[in-house]
Amino acid sequence: MDCDQLKESYEAYVLGVLEGEDLAELKAHLSRQCPVCSKGVGDARWLVSQLAYMAPPVDPPAAIRRGLLDSVVHKQKRLSWMPAWAWAGIAASLSVVALVSMQQARHFQQQTLELEARLKDLTSETETYRKAFAIASSSASKAITLTTTQPAAPQIRAYWNETLGLLLTAQKMPLPPPNRTYQLWVVPKQGRPISAGIFQPDSNGGVLLLSGPATSIADAAALAITNEPAGGQPQPTTTPIWVGPLS
Repeated sequence: MDCDQLKESYEAYVLGVLEGEDLAELKAHLSRQCPVCSKGVGDARWLVSQLAYMAPPVDPPAAIRRGLLDSVVHKQKRLSWMPAWAWAGIAASLSVVALVSMQQARHFQQQTLELEARLKDLTSETETYRKAFAIASSSASKAITLTTTQPAAPQIRAYWNETLGLLLTAQKMPLPPPNRTYQLWVVPKQGRPISAGIFQPDSNGGVLLLSGPATSIADAAALAITNEPAGGQPQPTTTPIWVGPLS
């Protein structure tokens, strides 16, 4: 069983409800320090740890609510003898408590919105890595090396799967100049180049680009990367920096 088949089991494993063959397989992957499953289980632990903060507010059961109200009424009767100045002090204190509670509620609401945004980003990032691993590990994917004549420039790897799509990866790739971007092209055997997406390396020069090329690998002659104005271009405007033949 590969990592892609186990990805749906990460949350169940963290919650302690995973059983049978799936549990045995996942434990085997973790014992081998599988980077995909280890990261997936780590992400699942973080997600599960945040579930408590995402629970929606609920009304208390009727019996508890009734008991609480009865208790308040009973206390009001016992305190009815208190003078007006004492009630004024209590009212002022309650106003302060209410103001603090409102501020805490707004702060909690802001924290909840930030958490939801982080969870959304994490979910999207996790799905990207899952797709990338599926493409790179599939025996049906074609591996392509893009090389360059520029000194000290890294080689770039691509994996093309007719069903899953095109994956481009790189490490220590230099940043393009300001207001410029890298653009990946599929060079067909006949016709004009087809854009397969624009990208920027991260702060460490890492690249992970997923694309769904609008052509078949059988009709492609090469992959190429050019340096283009920000936003990309319909057709290349510069000489390719990296080229990877498919033959």
